Amino acid sequence: EKKLGAGKVMVIRERPGADPQLFEFASGLRLPHDIVFHSINGVMYVYIAESYRISRTVYWQGDLTARALQVVVPSLPDGSTPELNGPHAHALKNIALDRNHKLYVSNASTCNACVLDNISNPVRGAIYQYNADGTGARLFARGIRNAEGLAMLPGTDELWVIVNGRDEILYPRQDTTGNFRK
Repeated sequence: EKKLGAGKVMVIRERPGADPQLFEFASGLRLPHDIVFHSINGVMYVYIAESYRISRTVYWQGDLTARALQVVVPSLPDGSTPELNGPHAHALKNIALDRNHKLYVSNASTCNACVLDNISNPVRGAIYQYNADGTGARLFARGIRNAEGLAMLPGTDELWVIVNGRDEILYPRQDTTGNFRK
């Protein structure tokens, strides 16, 4: 069963006194998860994070459909990556760009605590930094299991992230809550 809006980026325009208008900006995407607008030398770009790549397109005020998408970061690990053998946890990518036009991309862990994430190429459970055009890749931070909601503190180049910590941690105390599990 296909989900409404699956694989799409939509533009939602408010209409006073009526339901908002919906426009399909881009479609045919694989698990799009994040979108960022960023201006470089007076040109506005829309960056779109999919589970396996980051693309961008030039955006002009009022555009309702994407111009040609340019892949800037290809081949990010997701369910199509042979070593991962299909769908896994945390395949979605989050992005942010700073004032110096550096692109940050989360590459989350494939499970709760996977040793292989530390030695994979690229390292998972990490954030990578690229130039805005996708060149100059470097490992920026590691040991971040599942970074969500990447954002720059306004007026700075300080990256903030929400970290989804490990799941299924057993309750360590035998107390009156009744939550103790070995």
